[in-house]
Amino acid sequence: MNQLKHIAVAAFILLATVFITKYSSAENPWLIGFVVFSSLLFVTNILIRNSLAFKGYFTSRYNIFTAKYRKKIVVDLPPDLAFEKIKELLEDSEFKLKASDATSRQLLAVTPISLLSWGENLYFDFYPAGNKTEVEICSAAMFQVYTWGRNERNFNRFISSFENSLTI
Repeated sequence: MNQLKHIAVAAFILLATVFITKYSSAENPWLIGFVVFSSLLFVTNILIRNSLAFKGYFTSRYNIFTAKYRKKIVVDLPPDLAFEKIKELLEDSEFKLKASDATSRQLLAVTPISLLSWGENLYFDFYPAGNKTEVEICSAAMFQVYTWGRNERNFNRFISSFENSLTI
């Protein structure tokens, strides 16, 4: 159902681009090219956002179309157990777990499209740190240069739910 919503949004953007390009009175090819390029980039971002394979693209410091927030936490659990615990927590949270890779210890969770945002991707990487685990979390906003604090709130909501899950 969520993928259908993404496809509908992408189709709407493409149709709007075609309409603007076809019926625009602007005769400037640079403006039309910019509108078409921006629309295609947006649609591409929406369609590929649910895959760990494109993590490098969304988290790259050179990608100026995504605002990013990175933070590391240390967990008093071994890496495999921390990976499973956070994966289980994401499956039961407001975030939607979209992809996981146990061999590389990576997780991808997303937030839905809303009136304030095109959604954010949350990437989790697990690194051994002695008998503990260092978890690097990156929240990347989809096609937004500024997030009005949404990336930080995603991190804080996750940390809060993680800490609550550890309480007995």
